[in-house]
Amino acid sequence: MAAFGSDFDLEALARSWASDDPRDLNRAYCVQAGFENVLNNCVRIAQDLCDLEGWGEAGGRGSALDALRLLHEQGVITAQTREALKHAQERRSLIQHDYVRVVVREVHAAVRNVLEHAPLLLQDVAAQLRQRE
Repeated sequence: MAAFGSDFDLEALARSWASDDPRDLNRAYCVQAGFENVLNNCVRIAQDLCDLEGWGEAGGRGSALDALRLLHEQGVITAQTREALKHAQERRSLIQHDYVRVVVREVHAAVRNVLEHAPLLLQDVAAQLRQRE
């Protein structure tokens, strides 16, 4: 995975994404799966916090986008974090199902957004939970 180190090079990902070599494809799919897992867990945490705090509609779990909106409206996350994770969530389905070999630039951009903003969401949710004590 050294090709996808801290600088997360778009060209390295593009080469792996387009490769016929199973090892290269596995590298690309590891990036894709990691992206999906981190994003899905961020969304679940956002939804759980909304449920815990009683934000949103009674008796139902809101969508991923609803949860991100509510966290922003309640001052838990910044507008930048909301928009970055919203953008990633909107592209998740395309990336997850590999529609017509989704454009690798979309994957790269979505992964970079999640890498930057997932830790911020978790940090902000943790701060909100500490306030409940």
